[in-house]
Amino acid sequence: MSLLAERRKQRTSSSLELTPLLDVLFLLIIFFLISSTFIKEPRFDIELPETGAVAGMSVSETSIEVYVDRYGKFSVGEGIGEKEPINSSRLREKLSRFIIDNPETTVSIFGDKQVDYQSIVSVMDICRESGIKTISIVAIED
Repeated sequence: MSLLAERRKQRTSSSLELTPLLDVLFLLIIFFLISSTFIKEPRFDIELPETGAVAGMSVSETSIEVYVDRYGKFSVGEGIGEKEPINSSRLREKLSRFIIDNPETTVSIFGDKQVDYQSIVSVMDICRESGIKTISIVAIED
């Protein structure tokens, strides 16, 4: 009977080791975390506004019109049409001269709807560097 008793003790003393199972589980979790792709959700959805009707805007005598065409070229003048394009340094010089003559000078930016946003921001930076305090972006009714 001693042999039978020893076999029973051996059977009951056998237990399932959880450590290797947990190791495999953690390895699988790490594998799937690394191999999966993460999609970055946008912080918020933006739809740029379109204008149906342009609000009445009075253009003062101290207002300068800066035009930006679809290729990002600048021009200064009145009315839309043929104008000689100027570079950013020449635009800065013109705006600086205007601000010396009249410190209350404002700038109205007319940008083509296909122009790069960076071009508009560049014009705004040039205006700020020249000392222009009031800048407006003009929308034209479709």
